[in-house]
Amino acid sequence: MTRPVHVGAVGESGTIGAIPAVYNAVVDAVSHLGIRHLTTPITPQQLCEVMAASRIERSP
Repeated sequence: MTRPVHVGAVGESGTIGAIPAVYNAVVDAVSHLGIRHLTTPITPQQLCEVMAASRIERSP
């Protein structure tokens, strides 16, 4: 299907805010560990590595 004005389909507009909302929820969930920023895409492996590094830095 060709769209001469380069617009997306009507159903796509509802998904625009989902990615930032999930990102903010994840950062909020780990903020107590001192994590304030994560790179996207957030993967389970990346999240585990960042959390482990945070624990090492915070250990006495």
